[in-house]
Amino acid sequence: MYQQYPGGAFPPDSFSPASGPAPSAPHAVTAATRLMYAGAVVTALAAVGNLFLSPSLHREVQQAHPADTPAQVSAAVHVTLGADIVGAVIGITLWLLMARFCRDGRSPARIVATVLFGLDTIVAPLTALASVNVNHAWAIIPPVVIWSVGLVAVIMLWRPESSTFFRAAGYHRSAPRY
Repeated sequence: MYQQYPGGAFPPDSFSPASGPAPSAPHAVTAATRLMYAGAVVTALAAVGNLFLSPSLHREVQQAHPADTPAQVSAAVHVTLGADIVGAVIGITLWLLMARFCRDGRSPARIVATVLFGLDTIVAPLTALASVNVNHAWAIIPPVVIWSVGLVAVIMLWRPESSTFFRAAGYHRSAPRY
């Protein structure tokens, strides 16, 4: 029987479960993690910006629905702001969780991060178009920045050195603990 690497199933320069401490993250994973933290910050800043837009949102809802009572307009504004806040909290939580799990070398996290980026690729243009349609041209910036951060982070997570790190971290976690 042919044994590719004498003495074990791993090449001599790779990580094996018996070789000691967990592998440290390469620069690409560290950079992706920092970008994910930046994505969380941009998401939070966008949410705060939306809160400051509530007076103009109130006027826009009134103009779009002139037959509505002030209570109905106010309720529509509150629901919109509430949805923005909930969406921001979910977004920030996902950014932080993906950063933590990717930093720890959990391979499913980079797959989930890639899927979330794919979803954002669908949602970001819709958000940007909606921002332009309500006369907030500057509001197009946060979705574009968030999408760009996600793109660069996903690219960094799938670089060859990142793949080696995720594979090695998986071997380390699967090693028996005595």
